[in-house]
Amino acid sequence: MKKFFKLITLVALVVGITWVLRDQLLPGPETPTSHPPAFRDPPSSPQQSPQAPPTAEPSIDTDDLTEVNGIGPVYAKKLAELGLSSFRELAASDADDLATRSEIARDRIADWIEKAADLA
Repeated sequence: MKKFFKLITLVALVVGITWVLRDQLLPGPETPTSHPPAFRDPPSSPQQSPQAPPTAEPSIDTDDLTEVNGIGPVYAKKLAELGLSSFRELAASDADDLATRSEIARDRIADWIEKAADLA
């Protein structure tokens, strides 16, 4: 039993010394020598920037479909790919047809159609 206590005392002493000297034993955090590279470099002057393509004017009958409760940006993009860009178009569409073409649940689409009809 005496040997056990001596062993525990020795282990505690080693742990204590290591704890006190941890700053000298472990390397400190490295400080970066330079700034990380930029993901996008903005053009330095307007003359050097490439000509931006002309943006298409939004049609008169375009609504933000994300205003419909339950439609986020991903679903709005899927609906736009199906040719739906307004509340009126969504309200006039068929839930079964959209569910087949988009692989979105029919009940969810039926709920969107109902809510879009209120907004149209």
